[in-house]
Amino acid sequence: MVDNLPKRKVLDIGFSDFGRGLNYAGVQKGPYAPKGTTIGLDPHLLDIDTPFRQIEGIGEDLPFEDSTLDRITSRYVIGGPADIKGTISEIVRTLKPGGSANFTVTVEVSPSEKDIFNKSRLVRYLKTLPLRNLRVTSKHSYKDNRDIVIEVLKISFRKR
Repeated sequence: MVDNLPKRKVLDIGFSDFGRGLNYAGVQKGPYAPKGTTIGLDPHLLDIDTPFRQIEGIGEDLPFEDSTLDRITSRYVIGGPADIKGTISEIVRTLKPGGSANFTVTVEVSPSEKDIFNKSRLVRYLKTLPLRNLRVTSKHSYKDNRDIVIEVLKISFRKR
């Protein structure tokens, strides 16, 4: 039965949390894990023992051809006005049609400032992409050291 499981290519962006993003997104390890390749992407390669392949890179410039990945995960890595759109564009570009993404992002809660990439702007941007089953939910919020409220969002979707 295990041999009949589909071969998949799974990417975890920001692997420095030792692959916890993969468990967060439901990627299993062990005998019942889907056959295929699981890759951890991080700007700095880690000297750790892991069952996952590690590569060096950043979310805004994924080192994969178009439509090659089955699933992409990330946990508390994608955030800030400069990289959210670029990283999400790369996620959509590299996912196969029907491929899924499951990740968290952090955005500032300040809808009155035009230069802040907030939740409503993020949702508007996501709705322009070729996605289905889009879900954006608030996990929690907190104040950072500048006293700015940061909202943590869980995002999941499939590529059309």
